[in-house]
Amino acid sequence: MNKSSVIFMVVKNNRITFVLRQRRSRHSYIFYIYIIHLMECFYLKRKSMKIFMLLIITSVSVFSKNIDELNLDIRSDFTQQKSSDDTKNFLGFQTPFLWLEAKGKPYQFINFRIRSRQNFSSVQDQTSKLPSKVDLAYLEYNYSKKIKFRFGKQPYIKAGNEYQYLGLDVYQFSSMNTGKPVFENGLTSYIKQDNHQFNFQVMNGRKENSNKNGESVNSQESLSASFMYSGLFFRNTLRLNFSLNSLRYPGTDYVSELIFSGLKYSYSSYFIEVEHLRENQKEASQILAGKSVVNTSNILKIALSKGKVRPHVKLYLDKQKDYKTKIYEKRAVVAALQYHPFNNDSFRYHIAYANINSDMETSVSYEQKLVLGFRLKTNFLK
Repeated sequence: MNKSSVIFMVVKNNRITFVLRQRRSRHSYIFYIYIIHLMECFYLKRKSMKIFMLLIITSVSVFSKNIDELNLDIRSDFTQQKSSDDTKNFLGFQTPFLWLEAKGKPYQFINFRIRSRQNFSSVQDQTSKLPSKVDLAYLEYNYSKKIKFRFGKQPYIKAGNEYQYLGLDVYQFSSMNTGKPVFENGLTSYIKQDNHQFNFQVMNGRKENSNKNGESVNSQESLSASFMYSGLFFRNTLRLNFSLNSLRYPGTDYVSELIFSGLKYSYSSYFIEVEHLRENQKEASQILAGKSVVNTSNILKIALSKGKVRPHVKLYLDKQKDYKTKIYEKRAVVAALQYHPFNNDSFRYHIAYANINSDMETSVSYEQKLVLGFRLKTNFLK
């Protein structure tokens, strides 16, 4: 089977048949896609739509000459979680991550990337018109070696170190990286000069949920603006990054500012990460008075990044307070050990333990979590 071939499907008597055909021209390739789309509309039951869409993406994309990677990324765990809140207790098997991803370069200066979470229930977002299970769907235009632009659904640019990791590689996030939007539609510019990079981003902001004439309305009425700097120093052993994100809530005078900063020092196969994350939530009219709710996270991580056995330890301290009193304080210790039998990132086993203690304004709580599992990443085109 060569890359100029395409698979399409025939549905007859509730049975699916795969047929291989040589792709003679771009027009015939588009025709195959159109036929598949018609089959999807007329022959499949609605409940099977998600599975069939996955088959379509795979069958059409795998053999396209413009696809460089078609990746499957999966993490499966056995998890035991105990908490002072009985509703959070858990003992059993989970597959928290199941990703399908396609990357390609259809033209010399244009790249694309699409990634979806197959274990995530999907609802169409009325603003982006994309299913919520689609994390990434963007094009990159490489204007030059130093300047590029990215348009579509993509991650918010934020500094620090914890935010830069994939969710598959984090066993417990700090509060500042939990419960906040990660992916949204927008435009990002990247400017790189030697070891220094400057990013500017404009994204869809907070949506307004309201009710007008008895109908629910979800409207896009604000944008978020972000700036990020990242640089390498001392023969690339020290990395510094800093970001500022600003968002005004629609229909209110409410402003949210995120200020993230991080340091990473690498020596041989070891590294140390230190970061400070801060969020100011306030009414714009109270900015000068300093009357705001402040959320902070301070994180320290020490890890081994190479070899078959890779341990790491992470400590973090989360706080929330207003201009008068402390609202809560959370302290956590996370220890993890990863074993890479092939000495690369394609497959690993992992075990991780997290101990979290929270001091609320009126109560004290705890949470303990043990995770044992594996991660597999494979490229179907290799």
